[in-house]
Amino acid sequence: MAFKAGKKESAVNWVPLDIKSGDLKNLYILYGDDPYVRDTYFNMLEKALMPDNAEMNHSRYDGISLSSDELFKKITASADTMPFFADKRLITVKGSGWFKNGNEQFAKYLATLPSTTFIIFSENEIDKRKSICKAAEEKGRLIAYNKLEDKDLQNAVVAIILKNGKAIRQKTYDLFIEKTGSDMATVTNELEKLICYTGDRKEITEDDVNALVSTRLEDNVFLLVNAMTDKDQHAALDSYYDLIRNKASVFGILSLLYKQFNAILMVKELLSAGFKTNDIADKLGCKPYAAEQRARAAARFSKYDLQEFLKDCAEVQQQIKSGSMDQKLAVERLIIKHTSRIHCDI
Repeated sequence: MAFKAGKKESAVNWVPLDIKSGDLKNLYILYGDDPYVRDTYFNMLEKALMPDNAEMNHSRYDGISLSSDELFKKITASADTMPFFADKRLITVKGSGWFKNGNEQFAKYLATLPSTTFIIFSENEIDKRKSICKAAEEKGRLIAYNKLEDKDLQNAVVAIILKNGKAIRQKTYDLFIEKTGSDMATVTNELEKLICYTGDRKEITEDDVNALVSTRLEDNVFLLVNAMTDKDQHAALDSYYDLIRNKASVFGILSLLYKQFNAILMVKELLSAGFKTNDIADKLGCKPYAAEQRARAAARFSKYDLQEFLKDCAEVQQQIKSGSMDQKLAVERLIIKHTSRIHCDI
């Protein structure tokens, strides 16, 4: 299935074409708001460019754990190092933020990038007006992987269904997308389940979708997190019980709670360091509105409270794994503790 870029971007997906032709560039910047597709081609490129003696010749960096200056120094130091018993060196970078915010140093450095060094960047957004983007286009490729427009998404889904000898009515498709959203990772996984579930039967029906496809767990967990942020114990428990009634995995709920509160803690730390919400969104690879939501939540918790919640999550996870406590009850007690004005041990 071909994944198209956004309306204003080139629709050419150069990654498989360059791999097939063997004409691999020294620099690739993969960007866009569809992380599933972007990661798919990032991994494909990484595999194609993987050097011999990979442990010595492959460096991985990210823009969350390193400052821009630290990242620049590490990347250029690695890039300028000769490959060790190999013909190339590979550097992979996620979330630098340089191609949106600019980095004059790296823009100038690209002119001297050794021919034996290959660099792959994965970015959420870029600004093609920046000099670094213009320098990157001269040295390699900027390739967009944006979420599909509604019509393109439907065409992609129908193509997968037809390829597997199935059929779907418009009303059933609408129900399916309402439940999955437009994230291609979710769409693809749920389609695979439906195709297997229907067996030899040709048509995928609304009953199939209702029986097999759940409303996105992460969206429902947001309601639980919001209630916990407001210290609304009644609403928090109602949200939790609704998730259980909808057959959500308790372990899945716990994992998403940990993920969301860990993100809130990261936002709180970045806010304390003077970052604005747009900068935080870039660093965490999320939408600005998500960063704003987490910033509002961060204001309602102390750093200590957030750390304690994450610690308790890990403890509950261990209790569930060891079988020392019923999993449903363990998460229920976790929610009660952290929506109470006076905390008790779990």
